Amino acid sequence: MPPDGRIPVLLISYYFPPASVGAAQRAYGFAKYLDPSKYKVHVLIPSKVESAYPSDLEVETPENVTIHTAWQANLGFFRRNKQKQFLNQNQPAARAKRSAALRWLSNQIWPDKGIIWAIFAYFKAKQLIRKLKIKTIWSTSPLVSAHLPALWLRRRFNTKWICDFRDFYWTHNSTFQGHSKWAKALEENCFKHADHITFVTPAMKDIYTSAYPVLKGKSTVIWNGTDITTVSKQNAPGRVFKTIVYTGTFYDGLRDPAPFLSLMNEWLESGLLNLSEWRIVIAGNMEAELIAPIIGKPVMSILDFKGPLSRIQATACMEEADFLWLIVPDVDSHRDTVPAKLFDYLAFQKPILAFVPLQSAVSELSREFPQVFLFQTGQLDPSESLRLLQILKEDPQNIPCQVSKYTRASQTLVLETIFDDL
Repeated sequence: MPPDGRIPVLLISYYFPPASVGAAQRAYGFAKYLDPSKYKVHVLIPSKVESAYPSDLEVETPENVTIHTAWQANLGFFRRNKQKQFLNQNQPAARAKRSAALRWLSNQIWPDKGIIWAIFAYFKAKQLIRKLKIKTIWSTSPLVSAHLPALWLRRRFNTKWICDFRDFYWTHNSTFQGHSKWAKALEENCFKHADHITFVTPAMKDIYTSAYPVLKGKSTVIWNGTDITTVSKQNAPGRVFKTIVYTGTFYDGLRDPAPFLSLMNEWLESGLLNLSEWRIVIAGNMEAELIAPIIGKPVMSILDFKGPLSRIQATACMEEADFLWLIVPDVDSHRDTVPAKLFDYLAFQKPILAFVPLQSAVSELSREFPQVFLFQTGQLDPSESLRLLQILKEDPQNIPCQVSKYTRASQTLVLETIFDDL
């Protein structure tokens, strides 16, 4: 323990600022809000982070946090090849073949692209544990490879380990395409050797506890959250158009934008919506094959493709929106989790157009928030289409709500309780 009496803890995460992906925010929030009078936080991350989004270089490291890095190969070529010509309307088929080849290649890496970093992270963490007398480790996925050094350290040292699962890995994941036997073994070993497991929704906790009875009594829900100060900003009067904003990825079509865009196109063609009054902002990548069906259609003219943005830039887009757009695929691995960006959306207190399975974690959570308008994932029936049209034609109103329960600071208090009980 350091001379000042603070407890040294080690957080292991593949993503951390300046990486601006949503996956970086949970680790950053915990590092930022852990009581600085009680904890000295050490964060272990890659020397290079392969990410689709620009870095947020403006983000400062909190005073009580020390960043350590372990070597990571430069994987930028992988991302560049995957993104190249993502909006080239003349070559959607070629890009589809290229994407399929890259997906096949990524599926051969076990457990993911961070595997080499995980090995170097283990050796770096060993040095930190010996030098700093660290007794508590927290690791988070994605990427699931971040759990490997923590697992190896837990077996070798007298440390306590909190293992944070934010996505379904092998269990309850019909989209999994990697090495099944290895993935199952990794998942089992994490749950067997970790002193405590955290999940992001009650449904996720229940599903994993049912599959692994060893988790009973040593698992907790810590929701994803937001670090955005609650905003209730009315849009400037006299604006000539309404803006719908989508942030993030479409997961190669797993989150399918086509049903909503097709409806918008129908309404624009029929005159039910005025073409000059609408703009749809996509703050992230949209693959060429996803827009192929609407090429040349009226809705295409109101799409504003921003491409990958930093978190600060994406947040600015949310602030200027009239409506925020959310999609949750109707697949097992997505139904029972809640996208982290939903909590950012909620902080802006604006209408959220949520296309989600009606039996889902998002649907359950949305009962607390009247500004979330739920629609079934996929094609809408006529009554639902009419309801959506009516919502869009009305003047969008900010709807005050209480999100303090879902702030990063609040979630960190739950983590501190786990630390104290280990």
